[in-house]
Order: sequence, then structure tokens, then C-alpha cells
Amino acid sequence: MNKKELPLFIATLSYLILLVLCLLMLFICIPLKVTSVEYLVIIFMAVLIIGYLVVALIRMNTFVYECSHCKEKNKMNYLEVLFSKRGNNSRKLKCKNCGRVEYMERHLK
Repeated sequence: MNKKELPLFIATLSYLILLVLCLLMLFICIPLKVTSVEYLVIIFMAVLIIGYLVVALIRMNTFVYECSHCKEKNKMNYLEVLFSKRGNNSRKLKCKNCGRVEYMERHLK
């Protein structure tokens, strides 16, 4: 693991831990009827959405994507991070230099 990938790894790991803790709270408190389930569901959904957005923001600032045609390195905008199709180590993006839409390989900044 590279030093540049460390913030992304920490954010992803803490996101997954928070999700597991929220799910455990839900599955423990629902049968016991300890508290209002609606609040726990709202907390779970907030952690799910906000955590995903934070991880996507860190991913946007960690990687650039190289066009295989013109070899231009493209930085993604936030909407591309959220909605672009993903491959193993690539994303389907439109090159800002040549205008082609293709799967571009991921590289560290």
C-alpha cells in the first residue's frame, strides 16, 4: 500500500466499521424493543450515505485516470465519482482532451 492510498484505506475501513456497528445496534435493539427503531434506521441511513460520499470524495482526490488513446491523465469530478461505471481498476469516463468515452486505467496522483 502506498502512502497516498492510506487516507482512502482508513476512511473505507472506518466506514465499514461504522456500518457494522449500526447494523448490530439495529439487530440487537429491534428484538429487545429498547428504543425507537425509527431513530436507529435514520442513524444507519445517515452513516450509509454520508460515509459513502466522504469515501468518494477521498477517492476523487487520490486517483487520476489515464486515457488509453491520448495518454492524458484525467481528474474526475464529483458526479463522475458517484455515477460512472466501474471496472476492476478502471472507470468509464469521457476524456477531457480527445473526447472519447472509454474505460480508463486508474493511477495514483
